[in-house]
Parts: sequence; structure tokens; C-alpha cells
Amino acid sequence: MTFWYKKVSWYRKIFDIKIVVVGRKPGTRFVHFSMIARLLNEVVVSSGVEIRTSGDCHTLSEVITARTGKVVNYNTLRRMYGLAKPVKPSRGSLDILSEFVGFDSYLHFTSGSPRLHSTRSKEEVYLRFARGQDAEAIALLREMPESTLRSDMVIQMGRELFVSGDTARALSFLELVEPLVAELPYSEIVHVGNSMGIARSTLPSVSGLINHHAYQRMVHSLFVDYPHLSGYYGAEVDALKPGRAHSPEFELFTTCLGMLRNFLLGLPVEGELPESPQTLNIHPILQGRLFACHMMTGIHDTPQEAWNRCFGEGALSDLNLEFAHELFLYAAMSNDPGLVCWCLQELPMSSKPAQRHEHSALHTQRLLKCMARAFRGDLSSARMHFEKFELDETHIIHRDLLDMCRCVLGHRLFPKKQPWKRRYDDLAAQLGFTRFDDAFFKTAYRKITTLQP
Repeated sequence: MTFWYKKVSWYRKIFDIKIVVVGRKPGTRFVHFSMIARLLNEVVVSSGVEIRTSGDCHTLSEVITARTGKVVNYNTLRRMYGLAKPVKPSRGSLDILSEFVGFDSYLHFTSGSPRLHSTRSKEEVYLRFARGQDAEAIALLREMPESTLRSDMVIQMGRELFVSGDTARALSFLELVEPLVAELPYSEIVHVGNSMGIARSTLPSVSGLINHHAYQRMVHSLFVDYPHLSGYYGAEVDALKPGRAHSPEFELFTTCLGMLRNFLLGLPVEGELPESPQTLNIHPILQGRLFACHMMTGIHDTPQEAWNRCFGEGALSDLNLEFAHELFLYAAMSNDPGLVCWCLQELPMSSKPAQRHEHSALHTQRLLKCMARAFRGDLSSARMHFEKFELDETHIIHRDLLDMCRCVLGHRLFPKKQPWKRRYDDLAAQLGFTRFDDAFFKTAYRKITTLQP
């Protein structure tokens, strides 16, 4: 079977991307170019990356590697999507793209029969799981070739155990499956933790979970349930026994969550926090939480002073969106014009396409830009940024808190557009945070005369 590519003369628009038209030499067997076009479009749909520039191909290459653990060079993608001179794609590249969209190989993709053998394997896994043979089920799960399939099955089984109320078996299952999950790409690890955490959030109080190390690592530290800091999640933070944290970082993590809860409940924010140089090697997300807590304590006159105490004097060039993600959330709730403006002026966004593409921190940043304009009294510009803000694009665990801030800004900028106060009151009653009271609704994000226009 031979592929023949003619010189690119025109492109077909499918799913809003450019697809190279593949021809064939007369007298040769025609290889279905429509199948390649279909595969390329399914890759776009699965990844969410629209292919319009070479930079998009670079982003897509990183996304493919993160999901499959395999590499399709971005130059190869440029040629396949018609952004460079087309060449015959290798079977290996087609196999990787097929695996990315849920097939074993390009042959399985073209046959239209995705992983019949994997379907049988899934049934074998579920059969053993239903019989309570968790170790045997996980051993079979390890043999499955695709990481997304393994993670989805882990999620389904873990959620079922949480919902069943069998805490002992749920913790045993987490301990058994943790080594398997640790081998997944980081994005899949977070997906597993968030999905099981959502199931956990629907249950009544369950004692004993927080002091189990596997639960700490796989669920509690990944699905940070901010809306329930005044409920079950905050109770779990309090229930962590001394010496039961699996690492110093997790202990610091719970300390930061306790401070944030006090801030939201209108209680004093106090406690010892580490400073530079002990803070330089912890995870960027935790660094963002830690810096926010330094600001919550109120002992620093400016954000820059807090930065110097927390991380030492120096440039901020090594920060990334993961750090900014947590800090932006606190800045939005703080009603602190100095912190909002400092975040926008001093925190450079990463130039890496994979980090820049649709990161939820960038959507929160749009809300901060709206706040900064409102603080300066530039309501016309604030309205423009407000209309660009998409709440549904923010992180699911930040969304309710940011919605409270959005309601305050919406009432100020578009008072007749929606019943902002009703939405605000409903959320305030649901979350139970005294931070968001009537005074906050009436006074937040008002013009500060000391700020430069």
C-alpha cells in the first residue's frame, strides 16, 4: 500500500482546520486520504487545539506527548496539517495519533473497530472488581496499553467505592492503585484526583480518610474543594493528626488551606509560614498558595515585601501559570487594589504555547484586569474586560468563589443586565463564607483615588 502526495494546491476546511488533500499516482492502490483527514480532525477535537499556525502544531505535539508518552515532532504535524511542504507520514506517526484519539493503532482506526480486545479486558477487570478481587483487577488494568483508558477505569471504580460507603475498601483500593496512577501523565493524575474528589464531595462526613497517605496524595491534595472549606473539606483539614502528613509539603498545604478558610470565614489569619530559602523547591502551585497566605496575614506592607520574605529578592521571571493560578484566586477575593495591580504588572505569563493555551489562570487574569480598571474608575475599559471573562473556562474548583466576585462587578458595571444580587445571595447562603456579605457586595472594587489612572 503506497501513499502518494501531490503538490498542495488547495485545502479542505473540516472542523475549522486546514487539511491537506492527498492524491495518488494512477495505477496504484488508493489509500483512503479521507481516513487521514478524519484522523487529523479527531486529533483536533480530542486535544482542543485549533491548528492555524506553526505554534499550534508545537502545542499539539506537547499535548500528544503528555497523553500518550510518545512523540510526534511538531514539524511532522506542520506537514500533515498543510502548514509546510507535505511528505508521506510514517505509520508510526499515524499509530500515535490513532492512540491519542482512543484506538490501538491506525489499522484499528481505519477498520472502525476500536480495541475489541480492550473491551474484553475491561469486562475482565470489572468482573474481578465486582467480586472484590481488587488486586487482580488492578493487575489486569496495568496491562492495558492506553493511559486514558486506565485512568477512566480507575476513576469509575474509585467513585463506586466512595459512593458505596465502604471506606475501608476504598482506602485499600487507593493504596493498591496508587503505583499505577503514579505512572500516568501528570494531567491524567490530576484528572483522577479531581474526578474521585467530586464523588467524595457528594457524601456525608466520612471519618478516617484524611489520615490515610494514599488519600492525601491521590484525592485531597488534588481536588481542593474550596466551596466546601466551611463544610466537610474544612473538617478534613482540621482532622489531620500531628505526624500523619505523608510529607512536609502536605503539612504546609493543610496549613495554607486552614489560613484560607479563616480568611473566608472572617477569622484571624495567623500562623508560622516558611520563608526563603526553604520555599524555593516546593511545587509552584503550593508556592502560589504560600505567597497568598503571606499576604493574608497582613504583616507585609506591599506584595513586593511579601515576595522578598517568601522567596528572596530577585526577578520573577521563573514563575509560571501554576503559581499564578492560586495567587490570582486570592487576589480576586481580596479587594486589594495594590495586590491586583501588582499581579498584573509583575507576574509574567509563560511563553510556552502548551502553558499559554487556554490555561484557566488566564481567564482569572481577565477578571483581575476588569477589577484593576474598576479600581481606577475606568468603567468603560472594565466593561470590556468583564465581557471577555468566561466563568465556565475557569477551574471547576475556583468557579463558585470567582462567581461571587463576578456578581459584584456585574452589578457595578451592568446593573440592569442580570439579577446579580439574587445570584450573589444564593451563592453566599450555599457557601457559608462571611467574607462575602452585604458590605462586600456594596463596597468591593470601587474607585481608589490614590491609584494612578
